[in-house]
Amino acid sequence: MGSRSWPATPLPTPMLPAPKQKHKSRSNGRKAVKTTKDEDDYRAVTLTEYSLSSDEISDICKTIIQNKLKLLALNNCPMDDADYRRLIACCGYCKSLVQIYLNFGVLTKNIKRIEWLADSLGVNTQLSFLSLHGTHLGDSGMKLIYNALSYHPSLIGLDLSYCGLGDNSIRLICGLIQEGGSRKGFEHLNLGGNPSVTHRAWSNLAMAVATNRTLKALYLYQNSIGDNVGCMLAVSCTSCRCLVVLDLEATEITDKTAQAFTDARSFPSELNDLNLRGNNLKPHSLEKIYGEMPE
Repeated sequence: MGSRSWPATPLPTPMLPAPKQKHKSRSNGRKAVKTTKDEDDYRAVTLTEYSLSSDEISDICKTIIQNKLKLLALNNCPMDDADYRRLIACCGYCKSLVQIYLNFGVLTKNIKRIEWLADSLGVNTQLSFLSLHGTHLGDSGMKLIYNALSYHPSLIGLDLSYCGLGDNSIRLICGLIQEGGSRKGFEHLNLGGNPSVTHRAWSNLAMAVATNRTLKALYLYQNSIGDNVGCMLAVSCTSCRCLVVLDLEATEITDKTAQAFTDARSFPSELNDLNLRGNNLKPHSLEKIYGEMPE
Protein backbone atom coordinates (compact mmCIF):
# COMPACT_ATOMS: atom_id res chain seq x y z
CA MET A 1 0.00 0.00 0.00
CA GLY A 2 1.46 3.35 -1.01
CA SER A 3 2.39 6.05 1.41
CA ARG A 4 0.07 8.87 2.32
CA SER A 5 1.07 12.44 2.89
CA TRP A 6 -0.04 14.63 5.74
CA PRO A 7 -3.64 15.76 5.28
CA ALA A 8 -4.30 19.23 3.93
CA THR A 9 -4.11 22.11 6.41
CA PRO A 10 -2.12 20.33 9.13
CA LEU A 11 -2.07 23.27 11.52
CA PRO A 12 -4.22 26.36 12.02
CA THR A 13 -1.22 28.64 11.54
CA PRO A 14 -1.35 32.07 9.88
CA MET A 15 0.74 30.77 6.99
CA LEU A 16 -0.03 27.42 5.39
CA PRO A 17 2.20 25.52 2.95
CA ALA A 18 2.34 27.03 -0.52
CA PRO A 19 1.37 24.77 -3.45
CA LYS A 20 4.16 22.33 -4.22
CA GLN A 21 6.19 23.09 -7.32
CA LYS A 22 8.22 20.54 -9.23
CA HIS A 23 11.61 21.65 -10.53
CA LYS A 24 13.16 19.02 -12.76
CA SER A 25 15.77 21.18 -14.46
CA ARG A 26 17.39 24.55 -13.94
CA SER A 27 16.76 27.30 -16.47
CA ASN A 28 19.83 29.06 -17.82
CA GLY A 29 20.28 32.47 -16.27
CA ARG A 30 17.23 32.13 -14.02
CA LYS A 31 17.02 31.50 -10.32
CA ALA A 32 15.39 28.10 -9.83
CA VAL A 33 14.56 28.37 -6.12
CA LYS A 34 11.56 30.65 -5.74
CA THR A 35 9.91 31.88 -2.58
CA THR A 36 6.35 32.96 -1.88
CA LYS A 37 5.36 35.85 0.39
CA ASP A 38 2.42 36.58 2.63
CA GLU A 39 0.91 39.97 3.40
CA ASP A 40 3.52 40.64 6.10
CA ASP A 41 6.41 39.93 3.70
CA TYR A 42 7.24 36.62 5.38
CA ARG A 43 8.45 33.98 2.95
CA ALA A 44 7.93 30.27 2.30
CA VAL A 45 10.28 27.94 0.40
CA THR A 46 8.54 24.83 -0.97
CA LEU A 47 10.36 22.43 -3.31
CA THR A 48 9.62 18.91 -4.52
CA GLU A 49 11.95 16.49 -6.33
CA TYR A 50 14.66 19.05 -6.90
CA SER A 51 18.40 18.67 -6.40
CA LEU A 52 19.71 21.75 -4.59
CA SER A 53 23.12 23.22 -5.41
CA SER A 54 25.43 24.94 -2.92
CA ASP A 55 24.56 28.35 -4.38
CA GLU A 56 20.84 27.68 -4.00
CA ILE A 57 21.35 26.56 -0.40
CA SER A 58 23.21 29.84 0.17
CA ASP A 59 20.22 31.79 -1.18
CA ILE A 60 17.84 29.99 1.17
CA CYS A 61 20.21 30.52 4.11
CA LYS A 62 20.27 34.26 3.43
CA THR A 63 16.49 34.41 3.70
CA ILE A 64 16.60 32.38 6.90
CA ILE A 65 19.26 34.58 8.49
CA GLN A 66 17.14 37.66 7.73
CA ASN A 67 14.37 36.13 9.88
CA LYS A 68 11.94 36.37 6.97
CA LEU A 69 11.20 32.67 6.45
CA LYS A 70 8.12 31.10 8.06
CA LEU A 71 8.00 27.77 6.23
CA LEU A 72 10.64 25.49 4.74
CA ALA A 73 9.27 22.46 2.87
CA LEU A 74 11.72 20.17 1.09
CA ASN A 75 10.25 16.99 -0.37
CA ASN A 76 12.73 14.54 -1.87
CA CYS A 77 15.36 17.25 -2.45
CA PRO A 78 18.91 15.81 -2.52
CA MET A 79 21.81 17.94 -1.32
CA ASP A 80 25.37 17.45 -0.09
CA ASP A 81 25.95 16.75 3.60
CA ALA A 82 27.85 20.02 4.03
CA ASP A 83 24.99 22.00 2.45
CA TYR A 84 22.39 20.22 4.56
CA ARG A 85 24.40 20.92 7.72
CA ARG A 86 24.64 24.67 7.15
CA LEU A 87 20.99 24.86 6.09
CA ILE A 88 19.82 23.12 9.26
CA ALA A 89 22.20 25.19 11.38
CA CYS A 90 20.65 28.38 9.99
CA CYS A 91 17.18 27.04 10.78
CA GLY A 92 18.18 26.69 14.40
CA TYR A 93 18.83 30.41 14.80
CA CYS A 94 15.91 31.69 12.70
CA LYS A 95 13.35 33.53 14.84
CA SER A 96 10.60 33.51 12.21
CA LEU A 97 10.62 29.86 11.09
CA VAL A 98 7.59 27.99 12.45
CA GLN A 99 7.13 25.02 10.08
CA ILE A 100 9.76 22.65 8.68
CA TYR A 101 9.08 19.77 6.27
CA LEU A 102 12.07 17.49 5.55
CA ASN A 103 10.23 14.70 3.75
CA PHE A 104 11.35 11.57 1.94
CA GLY A 105 15.06 11.62 1.01
CA VAL A 106 16.18 14.81 2.74
CA LEU A 107 17.57 13.14 5.86
CA THR A 108 18.89 10.07 3.96
CA LYS A 109 20.46 7.24 5.98
CA ASN A 110 23.29 9.41 7.31
CA ILE A 111 22.86 9.41 11.09
CA LYS A 112 24.83 12.66 11.22
CA ARG A 113 21.98 14.47 9.49
CA ILE A 114 19.64 13.45 12.30
CA GLU A 115 22.18 14.63 14.88
CA TRP A 116 22.47 18.01 13.15
CA LEU A 117 18.69 18.28 13.08
CA ALA A 118 18.53 17.52 16.82
CA ASP A 119 21.07 20.27 17.48
CA SER A 120 18.99 22.73 15.46
CA LEU A 121 15.78 21.78 17.27
CA GLY A 122 17.50 22.45 20.56
CA VAL A 123 18.14 26.05 19.51
CA ASN A 124 15.01 27.04 17.56
CA THR A 125 12.31 27.62 20.17
CA GLN A 126 9.77 29.14 17.75
CA LEU A 127 9.13 26.01 15.67
CA SER A 128 5.54 24.79 15.93
CA PHE A 129 5.43 22.00 13.34
CA LEU A 130 7.99 19.44 12.13
CA SER A 131 7.44 16.85 9.38
CA LEU A 132 9.88 14.01 8.70
CA HIS A 133 7.42 12.03 6.56
CA GLY A 134 9.01 9.10 4.72
CA THR A 135 12.50 9.43 6.21
CA HIS A 136 14.85 6.71 7.51
CA LEU A 137 14.45 7.68 11.17
CA GLY A 138 13.84 4.42 13.02
CA ASP A 139 14.16 3.97 16.78
CA SER A 140 17.79 5.07 16.77
CA GLY A 141 16.96 8.32 15.00
CA MET A 142 13.97 8.96 17.23
CA LYS A 143 16.19 8.58 20.27
CA LEU A 144 18.56 11.22 18.87
CA ILE A 145 15.86 13.88 18.44
CA TYR A 146 13.90 12.95 21.57
CA ASN A 147 15.75 15.22 24.01
CA ALA A 148 15.35 18.25 21.76
CA LEU A 149 11.65 17.52 21.29
CA SER A 150 11.00 16.84 24.97
CA TYR A 151 12.15 20.32 26.00
CA HIS A 152 10.82 22.25 23.01
CA PRO A 153 8.44 24.98 24.25
CA SER A 154 6.52 25.66 21.01
CA LEU A 155 6.25 22.40 19.04
CA ILE A 156 2.60 21.31 18.80
CA GLY A 157 2.61 19.30 15.55
CA LEU A 158 4.76 16.32 14.50
CA ASP A 159 4.61 14.10 11.41
CA LEU A 160 6.57 10.86 11.76
CA SER A 161 4.59 8.85 9.20
CA TYR A 162 6.48 6.17 7.26
CA CYS A 163 9.60 6.67 9.38
CA GLY A 164 10.28 3.01 10.22
CA LEU A 165 9.45 3.51 13.90
CA GLY A 166 9.31 0.66 16.40
CA ASP A 167 8.00 0.17 19.93
CA ASN A 168 10.79 2.19 21.56
CA SER A 169 9.85 5.24 19.50
CA ILE A 170 6.19 4.99 20.49
CA ARG A 171 7.22 4.75 24.15
CA LEU A 172 9.09 8.04 23.81
CA ILE A 173 6.23 9.67 21.92
CA CYS A 174 3.77 8.73 24.69
CA GLY A 175 5.69 11.12 26.92
CA LEU A 176 6.05 13.82 24.29
CA ILE A 177 2.33 14.27 23.64
CA GLN A 178 1.69 15.34 27.23
CA GLU A 179 2.19 18.80 28.65
CA GLY A 180 5.23 19.07 30.87
CA GLY A 181 7.33 21.93 32.19
CA SER A 182 7.65 24.52 29.43
CA ARG A 183 6.37 22.06 26.80
CA LYS A 184 2.87 22.77 25.47
CA GLY A 185 1.98 19.21 24.45
CA PHE A 186 1.12 18.08 20.92
CA GLU A 187 -2.08 19.08 19.16
CA HIS A 188 -1.41 17.24 15.88
CA LEU A 189 0.41 13.90 15.60
CA ASN A 190 0.85 11.68 12.53
CA LEU A 191 2.22 8.15 13.09
CA GLY A 192 0.72 6.52 10.01
CA GLY A 193 2.57 3.84 8.07
CA ASN A 194 4.77 2.39 10.83
CA PRO A 195 3.80 -1.31 10.63
CA SER A 196 6.68 -2.57 12.82
CA VAL A 197 5.02 -1.16 15.93
CA THR A 198 3.32 -3.90 17.97
CA HIS A 199 -0.11 -3.95 19.58
CA ARG A 200 1.47 -3.50 23.01
CA ALA A 201 3.06 -0.20 22.02
CA TRP A 202 -0.14 1.05 20.41
CA SER A 203 -2.06 0.18 23.58
CA ASN A 204 0.40 2.33 25.55
CA LEU A 205 -0.31 5.20 23.17
CA ALA A 206 -4.07 4.71 23.61
CA MET A 207 -3.63 5.03 27.38
CA ALA A 208 -1.54 8.16 26.92
CA VAL A 209 -4.27 9.67 24.75
CA ALA A 210 -6.85 8.97 27.47
CA THR A 211 -5.07 11.31 29.90
CA ASN A 212 -4.11 13.92 27.30
CA ARG A 213 -5.55 17.44 27.37
CA THR A 214 -4.04 18.94 24.21
CA LEU A 215 -4.19 16.44 21.31
CA LYS A 216 -6.72 17.44 18.65
CA ALA A 217 -5.74 15.26 15.66
CA LEU A 218 -4.20 11.77 15.64
CA TYR A 219 -3.36 9.86 12.44
CA LEU A 220 -2.62 6.13 12.79
CA TYR A 221 -3.54 4.88 9.30
CA GLN A 222 -1.89 1.80 7.76
CA ASN A 223 -0.69 0.33 11.06
CA SER A 224 -1.36 -2.97 12.83
CA ILE A 225 -3.78 -1.55 15.38
CA GLY A 226 -6.38 -4.32 15.70
CA ASP A 227 -9.61 -4.44 17.70
CA ASN A 228 -8.16 -4.49 21.22
CA VAL A 229 -6.35 -1.20 20.69
CA GLY A 230 -9.18 0.15 18.55
CA CYS A 231 -11.62 -0.34 21.44
CA MET A 232 -9.15 1.29 23.83
CA LEU A 233 -8.97 4.32 21.54
CA ALA A 234 -12.76 4.57 21.52
CA VAL A 235 -12.73 4.80 25.31
CA SER A 236 -9.77 7.20 25.23
CA CYS A 237 -11.73 9.64 23.07
CA THR A 238 -14.35 9.96 25.80
CA SER A 239 -11.68 10.56 28.44
CA CYS A 240 -9.42 13.11 26.77
CA ARG A 241 -12.35 15.31 25.64
CA CYS A 242 -10.11 17.20 23.17
CA LEU A 243 -9.52 14.83 20.23
CA VAL A 244 -11.40 16.03 17.14
CA VAL A 245 -9.78 13.97 14.35
CA LEU A 246 -8.84 10.27 14.50
CA ASP A 247 -7.66 8.40 11.39
CA LEU A 248 -7.75 4.59 11.64
CA GLU A 249 -7.88 3.80 7.94
CA ALA A 250 -6.50 0.34 7.08
CA THR A 251 -5.59 -0.60 10.65
CA GLU A 252 -6.93 -4.19 10.78
CA ILE A 253 -9.99 -3.36 12.86
CA THR A 254 -13.44 -4.95 12.52
CA ASP A 255 -17.05 -4.30 13.51
CA LYS A 256 -16.03 -4.80 17.15
CA THR A 257 -14.13 -1.52 17.10
CA ALA A 258 -16.89 0.16 15.13
CA GLN A 259 -19.39 -0.86 17.83
CA ALA A 260 -17.06 0.50 20.52
CA PHE A 261 -17.06 3.91 18.83
CA THR A 262 -20.83 3.75 18.42
CA ASP A 263 -21.23 3.05 22.14
CA ALA A 264 -18.78 5.82 22.98
CA ARG A 265 -20.99 8.37 21.22
CA SER A 266 -23.30 8.29 24.26
CA PHE A 267 -20.56 10.00 26.28
CA PRO A 268 -19.41 13.62 25.84
CA SER A 269 -16.68 13.85 23.19
CA GLU A 270 -15.25 16.38 20.73
CA LEU A 271 -14.57 13.68 18.11
CA ASN A 272 -16.28 14.60 14.83
CA ASP A 273 -13.89 13.28 12.16
CA LEU A 274 -13.34 9.51 12.44
CA ASN A 275 -11.90 7.56 9.52
CA LEU A 276 -12.42 3.79 9.70
CA ARG A 277 -12.31 3.08 5.98
CA GLY A 278 -10.09 0.41 4.49
CA ASN A 279 -10.97 -2.07 7.25
CA ASN A 280 -13.09 -5.24 7.38
CA LEU A 281 -16.27 -3.42 8.39
CA LYS A 282 -19.81 -4.11 7.30
CA PRO A 283 -21.50 -1.24 5.45
CA HIS A 284 -24.16 -0.82 8.14
CA SER A 285 -21.44 -0.31 10.78
CA LEU A 286 -19.94 2.55 8.82
CA GLU A 287 -23.35 4.04 8.10
CA LYS A 288 -24.27 3.94 11.76
CA ILE A 289 -21.06 5.69 12.88
CA TYR A 290 -20.97 8.35 10.19
CA GLY A 291 -24.67 8.95 10.59
CA GLU A 292 -24.07 9.92 14.20
CA MET A 293 -21.08 12.15 13.49
CA PRO A 294 -21.83 15.87 13.48
CA GLU A 295 -21.49 17.65 10.15
